This record gives sequence, C-alpha cells and structure tokens, in this order.
Amino acid sequence: MTKEFDELKSVVLWIAEKTHGLTLQADKRARMAFGCLDLAIEHQAGISVLAEQPFWGPVYALIRPLFDA
Repeated sequence: MTKEFDELKSVVLWIAEKTHGLTLQADKRARMAFGCLDLAIEHQAGISVLAEQPFWGPVYALIRPLFDA
C-alpha cells in the first residue's frame, strides 16, 4: 500500500486509542455534536477497511457523509 494509506490506518488506530472509554456530557447539544463526530470517525475507519480490499465504490460513497458529518 501507499504511504498515505499507511498514515490513514495509523490515524484510525490513534483515534481509537484516544477515544476508547471516553465519557462525555449528556446534554442534548453535546450528544448531537458528539454523534456527528462519532459518525465521522466510524466512516473514516470504514473507508480505511474498504480501501484495503479495495472496494472503491463504497469508499467513495462514504466520503460525502464523512464530509457532511
């Protein structure tokens, strides 16, 4: 794989380590914001897994919701 792909995988692992077991505020505004952040993190990890196969169609399909989140 390319250097960029290896960097993406290392970022995904770093984020997983830093957010594991994280507790956050419970008010409605914070839950909405953190929900979007969690969705973006999961889409980034999904892109990494799909690109490794390589399933380019689903990779590109996840880019838009990642950007929107």
